[in-house]
Amino acid sequence: MFSEYRTPFGVRPSGPIGIRTLPLAKPKSDYPIEWKLDSTVNKIASSDGNNIIEIEFYPNKSKMIRHAEWINFHQACRIVVYEKNSLKPVKPSDIAPEWKICDQWTTSDYWGNDQDKADRPSYYILHPHDKGRFVDGNSRSAIMKDEPGFTSHELPEKLLYHKDRNPKGKYTKIHMLFDTFAVCEIGKDKTIPQWYEGIRWLWEITAAKYYSGGANAYRGNIFFVDLHANGPPKTFPDAIAKYRNITGKD
Repeated sequence: MFSEYRTPFGVRPSGPIGIRTLPLAKPKSDYPIEWKLDSTVNKIASSDGNNIIEIEFYPNKSKMIRHAEWINFHQACRIVVYEKNSLKPVKPSDIAPEWKICDQWTTSDYWGNDQDKADRPSYYILHPHDKGRFVDGNSRSAIMKDEPGFTSHELPEKLLYHKDRNPKGKYTKIHMLFDTFAVCEIGKDKTIPQWYEGIRWLWEITAAKYYSGGANAYRGNIFFVDLHANGPPKTFPDAIAKYRNITGKD
């Protein structure tokens, strides 16, 4: 069992997810990251109603790792809203007032590190049992969970437009685009390179599905988007750096 705490874009466990023994079994593909939706491994696939993602980084399959005493994750998010036939990125506070603190570390490209408090490190995993290692040929995977989106009907009912049910709503669709990278938190790889391989994935909620009355429609869906095998796009380190500069945290 684990407790949970909110991030600006979802819920993550604050206790251990699971302990990985040494050495690891080989992952199921050549890529060092596996992602699962509701405990089902998904490769370049989308979910239908599942909104809990588990991401696991296998350091013994990485082409970039050399030495890391602790392997963690960084995760950045960009929110895009759809208004009729147009779309635009928005700040976190444009979606929820309680996310206003996140505006401080949202870049001009609308990317922000996935934290909702200024007193936490920039890394995603809090509990050591879920952090990975790659030391002297021995490895342990790093594993994280995320449950993005809304945990109640309140925000969708406020934000999503429907000509009959909610004519005062603004948006026909809301996207949260995530870039998630394994990272050396402690070890020789912290600067060379700082980030290993990563993935891009998407959480989506649409007015059409929400107002269709389906079970848990307010939870949205998760979709895989792309691999980041050669390191992050510039928007990613910019978002992490801004959080660190604002908060003074590593």
